[in-house]
Amino acid sequence: MEIIKPEFERRLLNPENEYIKKDIMNEISKFGLSQNQSKTFLFLSKSGPKTASQISKLLSLPRTETYHILSQLQSRGIVIADFGKPTKFETVAIEKAIKILVENERIRIDELVDSSDEILGLWNMLPESVPGEEMLIGNRFQVLQGKNSILGKIKQLIQTSKKEILIFGSENDFGKFYHTDFFEIIKNVKVDLKILASFSKKTEYIFEQLASEKIKRFNEIKGGDLFFIIIDNQETIFFMKTSQDDNDIMALWTESKTLINSLKLSFDLVWLKSNYLNASDDLKTETEESLEHLIKELEQEKRIVESLKKHVSKKRTGPNR
Repeated sequence: MEIIKPEFERRLLNPENEYIKKDIMNEISKFGLSQNQSKTFLFLSKSGPKTASQISKLLSLPRTETYHILSQLQSRGIVIADFGKPTKFETVAIEKAIKILVENERIRIDELVDSSDEILGLWNMLPESVPGEEMLIGNRFQVLQGKNSILGKIKQLIQTSKKEILIFGSENDFGKFYHTDFFEIIKNVKVDLKILASFSKKTEYIFEQLASEKIKRFNEIKGGDLFFIIIDNQETIFFMKTSQDDNDIMALWTESKTLINSLKLSFDLVWLKSNYLNASDDLKTETEESLEHLIKELEQEKRIVESLKKHVSKKRTGPNR
């Protein structure tokens, strides 16, 4: 029997609302829900009680997957079923659902903290490393994926810095960390901090909690799509791939002196030729000749980064078969 969608459901499933639903689903997915779980929860929270068959047809989901999704949402405590035939499902109130999801994450984090202590205790019971085996130093690298992993590494580097932190990027790159504690951390650093960023008057708010004498603004054409952080001239981390999906962002950390020195030279050059945050927009600080030289320097940096990306990609995928 064909299911006829009520007018409300037609409006709810209207493609014109896709951008709103996508934003909501992205936020819900931060609690560990998959896209289809988020979509099912959002639909049920607005449409009211539905059978698994109705949900499957209205959301174009396979029947088996729909039952699996509903079971998982029930186990999280945000979906309830009745004993009728056929069984109908509904969500708890959205305010309550959010509180439940937050509490679930808090419990999970507490469990991870407890597990970390246990892991360290067990690890210390194992024999020490083989004498004579030294750690690799100088050319090490680490590929990081996902905003949380990258932010965790950045926070670790910043908190252990001893002399200087240099940060270079566009307003889009900095915007990715606006709703995190990234800016709170760099605001409180005790070492020398320099930030080079491309941004407009509309996005100055991103940097409003930072001291203006630590920030200089550069023209977007100079920076391209580079984003990097240099710590004490010893370590650097830079974005290899940017994306709207937080889980798809990639970055690379390395101690490579060659790359660090090259990035540092470019940073110093751009810093010298750029204006402070509160400087007048019509203040001219560059000649055409120096601007051309600057662009060439950064184009060289981009080639280095692209070459490193290919190298890392080969390391991750292995030789072609």
